[in-house]
Formats: sequence, structure tokens, C-alpha cells
Amino acid sequence: MAAIDRDALLEQLERFEAEDDAAVLAAARAAQALVDDVDGGWGAVIPAAKETKAAAGKKRTKVPTGGEIGETIAALLARADISDDARDDLIAFQADHGAGRLDPNDEGYIRALAGRLG
Repeated sequence: MAAIDRDALLEQLERFEAEDDAAVLAAARAAQALVDDVDGGWGAVIPAAKETKAAAGKKRTKVPTGGEIGETIAALLARADISDDARDDLIAFQADHGAGRLDPNDEGYIRALAGRLG
């Protein structure tokens, strides 16, 4: 199989901004056709991000005491693939949980986030 024609793929992806749904669909099909010619498909075209030293430095390994939601927060904080904003929120939630004042709505958000990220 051939290597991806990066310029052609980018051209098709840029067409995704078209107002006309038919043009967007045609661009998606053209992009998929380019990817179909690559061994490994989309996974080869867009490789997984490698963990950087900076991201690894953001990991938190200490699991807080205080029950399951505390463990969920700690597990989320240990991930390198969450945004800085989400990390800041989780740190604040962790402090609230430790102080016994975590809002039930925040707990729901944490559980939903954990569910989405797996």
C-alpha cells in the first residue's frame, strides 16, 4: 500500500467547512478513499500521541482517601491526556472532597468525565 498523499488529504479535510452538506459528504468520502489506500488506515495516518515529559510531570499518583469519588478524581488526575482546564477543575474538586463539601452536581460531572474517558 502507498503512503498517504498528505496534501490531498488536507485539501479534502478543508472542504469539511463547506456550507453545502453534499460537498462535505463528498469530501469525507474522498478523504476516506485516500485513507483506504494506506496500510493501517486512520490509525497509521493519525498516530496516537506519545506522552511527553511535560505531560508525565503533570501526573498525580497519590490516591486520596475518602471513598470511591476520591479514587476516581485521583485516577483522572493521573491521566496525561486531560486538558489543563479539566485538571484545574479536578484539583479543586479534590480539595472540596477532602473538606467534605463536594457538590453532588460536581460529583456527577466527575463520574461522567470518567465514563467518557474510560
